[in-house]
Amino acid sequence: MLDFNTVRCLELVQNLQNEKSTDNLFGLLNKTKTAMGARALRANILQPLTQPKWINPRLDVVEEFTKQEDMYFQASEALKNIPDMDRLCLAVWMRPVVSMRRVHHWLTSVFGYS
Repeated sequence: MLDFNTVRCLELVQNLQNEKSTDNLFGLLNKTKTAMGARALRANILQPLTQPKWINPRLDVVEEFTKQEDMYFQASEALKNIPDMDRLCLAVWMRPVVSMRRVHHWLTSVFGYS
């Protein structure tokens, strides 16, 4: 994990001159399609992988996507339809009765379950 001063000085997730600016590493790289993806990217920037056993499989996936662009675009389109599972789980945990209706609605709209 990177320390606060390193994150700040390198402007990894926030610009030093303008907090609202996207002129930082996260803003440059963030081409995610979902809120979950943006949170995962931010987490990966702040807690980068350091062990080859975890880095190499990720590089293999990137290589596969660069070789097969159609697969990349299909995955990108498919991700747009996935509900924000982090928020969904939090909603279920916070308010089980109301949230179960929301879960049912999301599952029905996304996957066609009834």
